[in-house]
Amino acid sequence: MKENIRIRTGVYGVVIQGGRLLVIKQKRGPHENKFDLPGGGIEPGESIEEALKREMLEETAIQFGSMHLFGNFVEITGLLQRICLVYHIKDISYLADSTPELTYHWIELEKLISQPITPLLKHVLG
Repeated sequence: MKENIRIRTGVYGVVIQGGRLLVIKQKRGPHENKFDLPGGGIEPGESIEEALKREMLEETAIQFGSMHLFGNFVEITGLLQRICLVYHIKDISYLADSTPELTYHWIELEKLISQPITPLLKHVLG
């Protein structure tokens, strides 16, 4: 095992409406300017659901009612190993008086393949 590899566990949401997937555009890091699933790291003491709800609100100003396991994936980029817990999200609503931290887009699934996307999103799209 490499000593310098950093391991990060995160939770990510798959939201599909009308054949379009909700994606965010990364602003920094190894995936800067690539489309990715909304989500992120789980904070100490947070449940998976609490983390995903927090990340969705922060990144997209979207709330949701239910989540169901989509799959678990491991992504290694340089010295970062990202353990990704991915959930399918339903029953979304927009928080009107909130400004999202990231730019989010609704993109047709077949059009995403030709876009710059993260390894996680590529894996999810199959």
